[in-house]
Amino acid sequence: MDIPVSTKAYLNYLRTVREPTPLIVRGRTFTVLPGVFLPGSGSLDYFFQHLPLKDGRTLLEIGTGHGILPLLYAIERDIQGVGTDLLPEAILCARLNANRHGVTDRVDFRQGDLFQPLRRDERFDVVFWNTTVFGEKPVDDMDRAVTSENYESLDRYLREGRSWLRPGGSLCVGFTVDADPTFLKARIAEYRYDIQAVSSLEKTREHPLIYVLRPR
Repeated sequence: MDIPVSTKAYLNYLRTVREPTPLIVRGRTFTVLPGVFLPGSGSLDYFFQHLPLKDGRTLLEIGTGHGILPLLYAIERDIQGVGTDLLPEAILCARLNANRHGVTDRVDFRQGDLFQPLRRDERFDVVFWNTTVFGEKPVDDMDRAVTSENYESLDRYLREGRSWLRPGGSLCVGFTVDADPTFLKARIAEYRYDIQAVSSLEKTREHPLIYVLRPR
């Protein structure tokens, strides 16, 4: 899939941002630093409401960026979280937000690619990634927020993700409204997952898609 003009235009805008941007989600103010992907507050709230997480459980977010999603769960739902991201500026941003909201004891942010920063014995009730949806070669770090050459990162996530689940846990993937559901479901099926729930109607595409996957 080629990157739509609208997405490219937004990425170009983000490349021009030189100052921290405040972002209000669920009535709480967070900061997104330059160089970190700036999402819509509505999409974060939507993910927060639809991931299959019960109070007191654990969450791993891949590509956490600003860290807002696991922080919201820690603040409002007493959920322990880990967030990983390849970019050092993203981890700095997430830690600043954790300090601001006083939950550094409940959410741990680590720099590294996908699952690389995790300890071997760690397991989670939900693993989530608002993943890349375009198969082009990224031209810079901002591009990596939405692209991975030949979908290599998505393939790794699907291949390795089940190893980090607790018994009965869920591997979840989020996709922007630009994604192609037919293509993505076929890709998921290659790795022997069943899609247990789809939180958004694929035909209306008014919200991001969330697929909840169960290993076969």
